[in-house]
Amino acid sequence: MQHRGSLWQHTRHPGPCCAGWWGLRSGGALLLALGWSTRPDGRLHVWVLDVEGDAVLVQTPGAQYVLIDGGADPPTLTLALGETLPFWQRKLAAVVLTHGDEKRLPAQVAVLERYSADIVLLPAALPDEATSRELLRLLEVYQVPYHVAQPGDQLAIDALTLTIFDTGTSAERLALRLDYGGTRVQIGPATASSEAAPLTLLVYPWTQPLDAGQLAAWQPQAIVFTRAGTDTEGVPLTFSERAQISGVPAERLYHPGLHGTIELIGDGQQACIMTARCPDYGSSAGCAARNAACRAVFR
Repeated sequence: MQHRGSLWQHTRHPGPCCAGWWGLRSGGALLLALGWSTRPDGRLHVWVLDVEGDAVLVQTPGAQYVLIDGGADPPTLTLALGETLPFWQRKLAAVVLTHGDEKRLPAQVAVLERYSADIVLLPAALPDEATSRELLRLLEVYQVPYHVAQPGDQLAIDALTLTIFDTGTSAERLALRLDYGGTRVQIGPATASSEAAPLTLLVYPWTQPLDAGQLAAWQPQAIVFTRAGTDTEGVPLTFSERAQISGVPAERLYHPGLHGTIELIGDGQQACIMTARCPDYGSSAGCAARNAACRAVFR
């Protein structure tokens, strides 16, 4: 009876009632606006996240999400995902681990505690360590399907195709390529026979030696060097050398330590890259102009 009386009292005071109703309507409008701003745009988005270690987030043309690796620090990755994913998104279409080391696996384990995944792709060999065992435990507890990936395996999500390639090194590492029309992104050093030429973007470890023959086969239009296993101090001093070896102009070489999170946007025919920040060396004005041009192309 007291509960019904309190409701009746609200109906006798239209001021607070109307204010509350307006608040609900405003909140609903805000949710609709946020939902509209994060609707599928039919494009491929690839973010090389600014985290400690390696982590790449992919948005398919139909707005499904794939996380590749995770980095070394769970809070940093959680924050980066929160800034990039829609606030309601708690499901990943796929999670891929390219190498079970301390620069890729720890934060990915934390993600699997927060997000559900349709499938997890793993390298054939994982180190016998506590973090790897925790990963396998979570997959069992949450009953997440997983697959030990082999060269030639493919996963199709929307119009995006993910292909696993031979790294030419060991079963502990995976390399992969994302194909969406004419937009091709390779993550990791694969053998030159990966038939990826020409690449729109090559995501490559900073500490991995550059092979001029492989680069000639891949023909990357741009390269993002990841920071796994490296200190970014001194990176600007050697960009020109890497430009000479790769044949890619220095202004199309990127590093999260310098550029922050780096985003590729592609519609299957053309693509461009935006960066969260512009480094204070070289042509910062040129970097800002490229960011503005990218926004204009896909506005």
